[in-house]
Amino acid sequence: MITAVLVLMSFLIIGIAFVFLARGFVIGEKKESLYKNASEVERVAGAYGREEGLSSWELRLILSSIGQITDNRLLLCDEDGTVISCSDMEIVCEHIGKILPAETLALAQSAGSYEGLTTLGGVFSETNYVVVMPVSSHQDEHLGFVVAGSDSSGVVDAWRTFMRVYLIVALIIMLLAVLFSYAASMHEVKPLKEMAAAAHRFAHGDFSVRVEDEGREDEIGELTRSFNAMADALEQSDSRRSEFIANVSHELKTPMTTIAGFADGILDGTIPQEEQGKYLATISSETKRLSRLVRSMLDLSRLEA
Repeated sequence: MITAVLVLMSFLIIGIAFVFLARGFVIGEKKESLYKNASEVERVAGAYGREEGLSSWELRLILSSIGQITDNRLLLCDEDGTVISCSDMEIVCEHIGKILPAETLALAQSAGSYEGLTTLGGVFSETNYVVVMPVSSHQDEHLGFVVAGSDSSGVVDAWRTFMRVYLIVALIIMLLAVLFSYAASMHEVKPLKEMAAAAHRFAHGDFSVRVEDEGREDEIGELTRSFNAMADALEQSDSRRSEFIANVSHELKTPMTTIAGFADGILDGTIPQEEQGKYLATISSETKRLSRLVRSMLDLSRLEA
């Protein structure tokens, strides 16, 4: 069970890190797509713009085609930042005529590009990831600006789809980890439970029980073999003890029977008085033999202790 908890904690930490990495990856992929679209439009607009102008219908058709393929919104602005062409399919587009913020234009002009999460001062009705680049002709004549934008909800939806798949896979993996950990725990605990049951039977004097040896080479297998070896030793010890008690009982019974028989014979007159001395000598001899047996038992008891 501890192993399962550690696995789940490790997976949770990795999952949290993966969430942030996945979000950064999705956003990074979207920004890279916007940069590629903006660069392509800037190249095409630079070729068309000097002769036909950035508001030409041919250029707008190209913007619409690129926008439909990439699912990005593309705008062309004049030198002052006024939107003059759009990738939307509507002829009268809501973006036409709107003006980009002056600070955005200045940043794009000075750094070569601008990126950010913004509405561009109201050009877009919702917050967009945008990339702004200046458009120049082949003679380096500044013609205007190109804007590539993508609704932030689209990026979030892409990230949510990605995370939904990840969470399903993560739940399946965690479920499998719990099941495997439980099975492994039961496999590890089984010999220990058998040992506990065997020890309980040992306490009641049954030394015949053994723990099944599955041939494992780990610590549990070594413990199982040691436990069975201990059980063998206990069974042999108990057998020797029982045999010893039987032998001692027999050895004690013989002199005690002799002593009791001769003593009763003397007391009840069965043994004549002239022969009583001989039988009293026998009683004395058997008493000394009995004393030696008792002393030997005490010595053996001290040795075992």
